[in-house]
Amino acid sequence: FPTRRSSDLQKEAGSQITWSPDGHIVYLKEGNQNFNVLDPETGDEKPLLQSDLGYIFTPRYSPDGKSLAVYWNRPPQPGVWVISLIDNSVRLLRAGDGGYPAGWSPDGRSIYAWFGNNVMSIPAGRGAPHTVFATPGDILDATASADGEKFVFSSAETKSDVWVVENFDPAYRK
Repeated sequence: FPTRRSSDLQKEAGSQITWSPDGHIVYLKEGNQNFNVLDPETGDEKPLLQSDLGYIFTPRYSPDGKSLAVYWNRPPQPGVWVISLIDNSVRLLRAGDGGYPAGWSPDGRSIYAWFGNNVMSIPAGRGAPHTVFATPGDILDATASADGEKFVFSSAETKSDVWVVENFDPAYRK
């Protein structure tokens, strides 16, 4: 595939880049209002969404690869949205500024997202979200492990820059 300098991708994508389960590269398009999907075998690129509407960040694939959780300030409200990669439909799961997806539960029934210093479990279907754990300072970036048992995150807390949370109970209710 045509080689692109990493600085070119970095300039376009910032840290908003991920592999899709089918081996494509998804990265933030210039302007922060859409993602591009790059096929590394052919070099073909296409936009993820049909139109640019609001700023979109932090793509996280569902375990089955059929949905993408994102933070999107799409009207009518910013928050955690799910984009169906089957029919391109979109759903707002939880409204609020600063709700950035960290990943999905292994069964695909919940999305973990951080709001300030709280990591929440948000049902992908019906149900109420709940706080899974809180950190000493605001979270700057976070990712859940594929098995849903660990989080790695960077925090604005001054004592440490990177934290790992293990053995948390996803059913914990605060």
